[in-house]
Amino acid sequence: MLHARSELEVAGWLLLHEADVQRTVRQEEGEHTRIVHHCQAGPDDPPVTHAFLIPNGTPPDHWGVLTSAEWLALADRMLTAIPRSPAGLIRPVLDACCEELDVALRCCHEAARIRPPLSARANGIRAASAVFRSVRPFAPRPRPLAELPEVLVAARLAPDAAERARTAAPISMEALHGGALGPWGFVGRIQDPVPAALYRHASGAVLQAEVVGDTAVAIQLWEGREALDAQLAHAFRLPASVVRDLDRGLRPGATRPEMVARLLGPHDVLTPLFGVVTGDQELRFLRLETRGVVHRTVVLCLILTGGVVTGFRVLQGRVALEQLVLISETAHLFGGPGDGPTVGPADAQTSIDTIAQALAPLLSGIRRGEVDIRTLQPRPGDAGRVFRGVDLERIQRTYDGLWQADPPRLSAAADQTELVVHVSTGGALGSGHELSHGFSEHYQSIAPHLVPERTWVAWSFRRPGEERGRRFEGLVWVGDHWAWFPKAWRVVSGG
Repeated sequence: MLHARSELEVAGWLLLHEADVQRTVRQEEGEHTRIVHHCQAGPDDPPVTHAFLIPNGTPPDHWGVLTSAEWLALADRMLTAIPRSPAGLIRPVLDACCEELDVALRCCHEAARIRPPLSARANGIRAASAVFRSVRPFAPRPRPLAELPEVLVAARLAPDAAERARTAAPISMEALHGGALGPWGFVGRIQDPVPAALYRHASGAVLQAEVVGDTAVAIQLWEGREALDAQLAHAFRLPASVVRDLDRGLRPGATRPEMVARLLGPHDVLTPLFGVVTGDQELRFLRLETRGVVHRTVVLCLILTGGVVTGFRVLQGRVALEQLVLISETAHLFGGPGDGPTVGPADAQTSIDTIAQALAPLLSGIRRGEVDIRTLQPRPGDAGRVFRGVDLERIQRTYDGLWQADPPRLSAAADQTELVVHVSTGGALGSGHELSHGFSEHYQSIAPHLVPERTWVAWSFRRPGEERGRRFEGLVWVGDHWAWFPKAWRVVSGG
C-alpha cells in the first residue's frame, strides 16, 4: 500500500513509473479513499496492481509518494512537450498545452509545499502560460468537417478499381491481405456492428470487409468525404502499443536524424511538413505513416533546441487532420508541404516578397485592362472559406450581386506607377501584429469573423517617392486562387 497526499500525486507517480492503467477501482474507506490501479505495460506483459491510500482531509506530513525532486522532474517532463512559441499550432493543441502548463504549475506548487524555496520555479511556467493563453483567441479553430479540403480527406479511386473492390466479395482474407485488390493497407479490426476488417487505400479511400471465418463475405467502400469518419475513427490513430513504442523511441537528447532512425520501421514513412523557428528552438512537424502490421497516419511535433530533440508531441485523430489542413493551406507562403520548409523571421519576409512579386503582373495587368478583373471574383463557397461565425450565405449573395451589377475597378492616375503590396493573415489583422499595419483599422472590428490562416493582401499604386497613393485591400488566397472581397468590414458587419 502506497500512501499519497492527493490524486494528483497518484497520477504523477504512475506517470513517472510509466504505468499504463487499464482499469481503476475506487473505494471510500471512512477518512481515506483507496484507489487500486490495474496496470499493464504491454498486451503480452503480466498485469501489475498498484494500491494507494489517500486521506480525505489534510494528510500527515510523512505521507506522500513523491519527493520534491520527483515533483520537479514531473513538471520538467510536462514542459518538454510544450514548445517555447505557440506559432503554428491549432486551437486544440494550444488548449492541451495550456492544460499541461497548469499541471506543471501544480507540480511546482507540490514541490514547494515540501521545500518552500522551490516556489520560484513556478514563475517561468506562469509566464509561458500567459503567452499561450494570449494567442488562443486568434489560433485556427477546427472547422465543420464538410469545409475541409477533400484532397486532404480522400481522393476517389479510378472507376475500374472502385468497381473491382465493390464486387470482390466473397474473397479470402489471405488474398485481400496479399494485395489481390491493389494497394490496400490493413488498418485494423472492428466488432461493431459486425466483425470486420478495415483497409485504407493510398488515395485515402476506406474499404470495410465483413469477415466470417477466413472469408470477406461483404465489402463496403467509402471514397472522398464518405471515407472521413472511418479515417478519423481508425486510420488517424495509432494502436496503444505503437504509441508506447513511440514514447520509448522519442527520447529527448538525440539529433533529428538519430530520432528518425530510431522511430521508423522497415516500411514506415516519415515526411517533413513544416517548421517554425523561435530563437534557438525549432518546432518541426512531420507526418508519420506506419505501414507495418497496421497502416495509420499521425502528426509528430518534434521540439529541437540547438539541433537536439528536447521534446515532442504526437497528434492523433481530428487534431492530426486539422493540423495537416493548416499546414497545407499555409504552405503556399513558404513552399510546398512536401519540401518541409522551416519558417523563421527572414523566411517570412522572403515569402511576403515572393507573394508581392507574384501578384505584381496580375494586378498591373488588370489595371491596364490586359487581364479580366473577374479573375478575382469570389467563387461559390469562397465566403465560407474566408469568414466564420456570420451569415455566410448573406455575404456570398452580397458579393455575387456586387460583382454582377458593378464590378470593382483598379483605377489610378497615369503617373502612379509604383505598386506596393502588404501581406497579412486573418489572425494577424485582429491582433495588432506588425503585419496588419498596411491594412485599414476597420479589419479589427471583424477580426473574430476571419479565418485566421487565410492570407490577406492590401496594395496601392503610388507615384515614385511618395508615401501615399490609391489604396485597395481585401484580396484573399483561397486554397488555389485569389478572391477579392472589397470593404469586407462593411459587408460582414451588415453596414
